[in-house]
Amino acid sequence: MVDELRVYDRGLTGSEVSQVYQGDFSNKGFLEFLAIDKPIVATRKPTGVLPSQAIMQVEVLSIGGDVAEYEETIDLTFKPDTIPGMQAWYNAGNTGSSLANGAVIENWQDTSGYGRDMGFTSGNPRFYSSGLKGKPIVSFDGDDLIWTSHDFNHLLDTGYSMISLSRYTGSRNQRVISSRNRNFLFGYHGALTGRWYAEGWIATAGPLDTEWHMHLGVIDKRNNPEASLWRDGEILVSNSRGSGNANFDPGQLQFGGYETNREMSACEIAEVMIFDRVLNQAERSSLEGYLAHKWNSVGELLPVTHPHFESSPYGGITKFKDVQTIGGDPPVVKIYWGDELIESNASGQVADADDNASWDYIYEVNGSNPVSLGVHQGVAQPLSSNTTYYYRAYAENLGGFSWAPTIESFKAMDTRFTKDTMDGMVLWLDAMDVDADGLSDSQIEGTALPLWVDKSNSGKNATQ
Repeated sequence: MVDELRVYDRGLTGSEVSQVYQGDFSNKGFLEFLAIDKPIVATRKPTGVLPSQAIMQVEVLSIGGDVAEYEETIDLTFKPDTIPGMQAWYNAGNTGSSLANGAVIENWQDTSGYGRDMGFTSGNPRFYSSGLKGKPIVSFDGDDLIWTSHDFNHLLDTGYSMISLSRYTGSRNQRVISSRNRNFLFGYHGALTGRWYAEGWIATAGPLDTEWHMHLGVIDKRNNPEASLWRDGEILVSNSRGSGNANFDPGQLQFGGYETNREMSACEIAEVMIFDRVLNQAERSSLEGYLAHKWNSVGELLPVTHPHFESSPYGGITKFKDVQTIGGDPPVVKIYWGDELIESNASGQVADADDNASWDYIYEVNGSNPVSLGVHQGVAQPLSSNTTYYYRAYAENLGGFSWAPTIESFKAMDTRFTKDTMDGMVLWLDAMDVDADGLSDSQIEGTALPLWVDKSNSGKNATQ
């Protein structure tokens, strides 16, 4: 018998030989392991009870191991790499320098990581620390500009997406987000708030107002690209091909006006982002939700049907709790049922419909294969109408067997609400079943409805 064999590729030192003889592995003769306990199972209320069948429900609460609760922290803060492809990010809440309220801003930092700062200005664009719901903005009074030296013409080969939060503020209402070297405007122009021109008109919507607006636009790569524009979460134009074919990029991005002191605006800007691809629907919705919640303007910037109307998709540092089973053995679960109440706790009972001291039937959950924690179902059928049935959960694993502590029951009858459930019904119009065939309809919104069938016994149909 060989207990241990070692081969070394060198000669051992005296100290190493001593370690081998003395034992270089500390073992006091004990092994630590988790014993497998019995599973814990519960009988739950039935559902879908009909005269011919019913759905019995049971829940596995433990598979015989230790249940540990743990807390995990996830950082859901929006960052430059949260949505892939960010090329520029101008955020009035992080201009790159500490500015006093009302101070002139001379450089607006690009926080995308690419360093495409807006480092050139004319006039005196100003930083205000509490311009939108207590949050900072950059203000232009009609003769101010700020622009970047970077040329975004590389977006022609990828397409791009742009989102902005801005508004007109007064007397001069021309371009807000524009370009130093391209005939480009995004969101605003000619005293209108739903426009996009990229060497060709993509959108020309109005009206004129001084409300804050969130514009989101996407345009495909050249040539003859399709473009779509949303304002405040609502589509303004879809799949327009009105832009230029090979010059629809923003060029040198500029805020406050066009070229050198042309088509200037009195306006305010809170945030602008650019991505080097067409964002998908989920990404667009997430961005809209993020900006709306960040700037405390959900009611103004999102329709109530928006998927992120209730909460931001990027909630910062978030903690959640969960449970984890350590050890144990997934049990085999059975549901014993019948029309007699059986309270025996014996193991592995045999079903016998002719023996009033035994359960009539056994339903084997998951085909008698082991199951995990959670709720499991089984169908009781066939049934005798108006008969009361009982059922109880049973589970067994390597640790032993256990019965659920309670027994549930149901009466085989039609529990659905019908025209005969209550006396005296004279009219029943159901908008989910306009043809009264007992099935939910899938009517297209806005479809004319010439007939609405009365589901009562009166036959008082509604017509138009």
